[in-house]
Amino acid sequence: MEWYLLAWHRYADFEGRSRRKEYWMFGLFNFLATLALSVIGCFGLLFSRHLGIILFAPAAIYVLAVIVPGIAVSIRRYHDTARSGWLLLLFTVLGMIPGVNLISSIVNLVFLCEDSAPGANQYGPNPKLSDPAYAAFAQAPAYASFTSNPTQQPSSGESPWRICKSCGAAQTEPSNYCRSCGAPNEP
Repeated sequence: MEWYLLAWHRYADFEGRSRRKEYWMFGLFNFLATLALSVIGCFGLLFSRHLGIILFAPAAIYVLAVIVPGIAVSIRRYHDTARSGWLLLLFTVLGMIPGVNLISSIVNLVFLCEDSAPGANQYGPNPKLSDPAYAAFAQAPAYASFTSNPTQQPSSGESPWRICKSCGAAQTEPSNYCRSCGAPNEP
């Protein structure tokens, strides 16, 4: 549920990156919410046409409300795979062309299912590194190659990564402030 709420929290944020988990959980909860609201509307249709229209209204409002965060999380998902968000528009347009739409949908699905690009890219730091399990993994010496100075090895017990407590972005260079959100870093 937290992943679904995170996408709503970043309602119209077209910058940055989103993990696969955020994208697919958002899609799953949208499907379930739309299904539940539609079933309620269908029960209204069983009794009368006017009641059905009234009970379908929340489903229609929800579908309209979810368009912007759905596009935003899709663009951030493309950014996470180191691709431009404009590809979403390209695949949407190609999806309207008969004969090309199936191929376009498959390629789009493959891109959305790919793993995150390792490390930071032009769209921001890897969002997986804000996850405590990945942060613990980042303490491994092999992961030190992703620091700003590949020859720099952490001292014993020190992680090359620090996680911002405000936004969860990985901090690879020592700084008093988070490079992602500007919040002060705690020692």
